[in-house]
Amino acid sequence: MKRTYKILIAFLMTNIIVLSLVISSHYISEYRVNKLEGEKTRETYLSIVTTNKFVYNMVKTITGDMHDVTYMSKEENELWDFKYTDDSVKNISKKDLFIFSGANYEPWSLSFVEALKRDKVTAINASRGIRTLNYSEGIKYNDKIIKENPYYWMNPEEYKTALVNIKNAIAEKDPKNLNFYNSNFDEEIEKVNEFIGECKKISSSVSDYTFLLKDERLEYLLKFMGVKYINISNKEKETKLYVKEKINLNQDENSRENIKVAYIYILDDDFKTDEKIINEYNMKPIKLKSYDGENKYIDFMYENLYKINGLMGNK
Repeated sequence: MKRTYKILIAFLMTNIIVLSLVISSHYISEYRVNKLEGEKTRETYLSIVTTNKFVYNMVKTITGDMHDVTYMSKEENELWDFKYTDDSVKNISKKDLFIFSGANYEPWSLSFVEALKRDKVTAINASRGIRTLNYSEGIKYNDKIIKENPYYWMNPEEYKTALVNIKNAIAEKDPKNLNFYNSNFDEEIEKVNEFIGECKKISSSVSDYTFLLKDERLEYLLKFMGVKYINISNKEKETKLYVKEKINLNQDENSRENIKVAYIYILDDDFKTDEKIINEYNMKPIKLKSYDGENKYIDFMYENLYKINGLMGNK
């Protein structure tokens, strides 16, 4: 009896040991698989730097938190006045991707890219393939005159082109995560297409307005919307002269109440300069943005669009 009992105990102990080994083996294998899969998604960990916060937000739209993304400057005027040094060239040369807006938004960018050591870093011009507009008057930068209007993203179709350039550049460096990047890209494009649909609706509702464009940075948006606009950005010419020459305004005060003119501006100083004539001709002033580093692209563009829609008393 004692012998049988001992055999039974030994049998049970053996089964318990075997079962423990099987369970342990399973968890060890699962841990190894999970560890390997985690390492696989991080096989490529990119270091990406952009010139500004706006492009930074575009990159983050594609990458999420998968890579290290930083930006050189948050404020526009800092970029315009930026003077690169040997140290800045060395620092950027150590990165995987350097992405800039292009179209002379950073007028120093081409010479900066030429100075980079390109054995590691790849420089990406986000404006490649974009149809740019020109300023009516050039802007002086050092010893050259810049004619190209760099605010192409105010046209949502051109924004999509820039986003394609950014997505492709990242995917080329990290092709194993192409599906992830494509999914994020498609999600953003869907939002932009919805915005374009809203643009068309609002454009139709304000079709009887004439827009006086005080700041050419906004021209891409007005041109895309297809509204009637007059460029009054010439600093040497008074807004009142534009109004008299370009718009058929009856001098009768009663008729001025029915005039449908919107004054589009960015800078408060422009509005203050023209405030008298704006009030005299019963214009509707609308302050818009051409750049926003704090908010997502689609959010600040909707903010602009809804301000234009406010001409009809809508919110």
